[in-house]
Amino acid sequence: MKKIIFIIPPKDFRDAELLEPKQILEQAGISITIASKTAGTIVGADGAEVTASLKADEVNPNNYDAIAFIGGPGMVDFVDDEQFIDLANQFNFAKKIVAAICVAPMILANAGLLIGNRKKSYCHILEQCPN
Repeated sequence: MKKIIFIIPPKDFRDAELLEPKQILEQAGISITIASKTAGTIVGADGAEVTASLKADEVNPNNYDAIAFIGGPGMVDFVDDEQFIDLANQFNFAKKIVAAICVAPMILANAGLLIGNRKKSYCHILEQCPN
């Protein structure tokens, strides 16, 4: 089973940006783990409550096939966070999929990962892309 780690800010993630991809990927049989700066209950910008089962500094790229940074107003304060940038670089170095939504691609830009890289979508993760 494929495993993806979703990284969210410690408050005010964009609910739909987390919940909709999570649902789609889980329906495809992919295991999703949520991490943030702190473990525990995290409240989204629109009120959704999710549990971050890991702190970001506990994430090991060897345990996942991909990482996705979720945006929202709370992520604005973390686009230059060294820990998030380091995670993006660790996953990239391990040749894993590195994804981001909304404002979170700024993390990838700050990590230097957007220069010359082909962008991927859910269909690449699900291996169901049209030709």
